[in-house]
Amino acid sequence: MRIGFTSIYAWRPHVEHLQYLATLAGDGGHSTSFLSCDGDLDACYTRELRPTRSAALHCALCRLGGIRSYESADVSSIGQLDDPTLQLPPDAPSWCQSSAATLGRFESADEFAGAEFAALASKLAPATAKAYRAALRWIEKERLDAVCLFNGRMDAMRAVMQAARTANVPCVSLERT
Repeated sequence: MRIGFTSIYAWRPHVEHLQYLATLAGDGGHSTSFLSCDGDLDACYTRELRPTRSAALHCALCRLGGIRSYESADVSSIGQLDDPTLQLPPDAPSWCQSSAATLGRFESADEFAGAEFAALASKLAPATAKAYRAALRWIEKERLDAVCLFNGRMDAMRAVMQAARTANVPCVSLERT
């Protein structure tokens, strides 16, 4: 079986857990492939969470702590795989709403209907679309039979999960308490 693993955000220990699962899969005779951001997203949860840090610093930290800190082979980059000609499903704009809600601490119906929520979700939407398109191409290129990712509710990760669904590939989202 060919299994793809991704954790767009380089948060420890999530990447370590994902690498552990990939190692178990490899030890079990499965082949593994990885998808990395490599600083290819113009906006993302991490950047919006700490807006006082420069984008360059955020991306450098993600590169240093991401899957490439464990793997040097079979790692694809979102930027290499993005194909802007691929169509997005109609519900694509909603994929970044969970991240926007968490970032802005929006809770009420009035807050969700407000301009601030819409602006934040709109800011995340292009990167979410890019992650989706790249993930579709990754699944196809690597001929993946399954995808394992960290936290499928967050913007770019949700896009990868949706790409797996579009490709009719089983996907599991893992989280840590």
